Amino acid sequence: LDCVKKIWRNDGALGFYRGFWPTFWRDGPTYGLYFVVYEFFKWKTLDEQGNSSMPSLLFAGGMAGICTWLFTYPFDVVKSVIQTLPDDAPRQQRTMAYQFSTNYKLHGTKFFTQGLSACLIRAIPANAATFL
Repeated sequence: LDCVKKIWRNDGALGFYRGFWPTFWRDGPTYGLYFVVYEFFKWKTLDEQGNSSMPSLLFAGGMAGICTWLFTYPFDVVKSVIQTLPDDAPRQQRTMAYQFSTNYKLHGTKFFTQGLSACLIRAIPANAATFL
């Protein structure tokens, strides 16, 4: 409850939406990509009768997770940066453009992929089980 009071006092209602746009760009296009990749791998692994086996469904789900995280991970990094900025951070620093350009200038592309391997390893079982 203290957190809610502080957010309201410092930023008003908009404070509860910090990181909305990076989350939107992380999740919005990704759901379409997720299902396209899943259906593609499900189709590629059909048996002779046109049926999907349990292992092929698990594989398709795992591949869908991997492919979507590869596309969306930089947005997730920027979202996390914005959401963890200090309360007194200037409004300009809370934008995607500022965070992408500043962190690219300071750290290069590696900044946007730190932790990606752990995310991809987790994506396999998490997304494989989604369609069971």
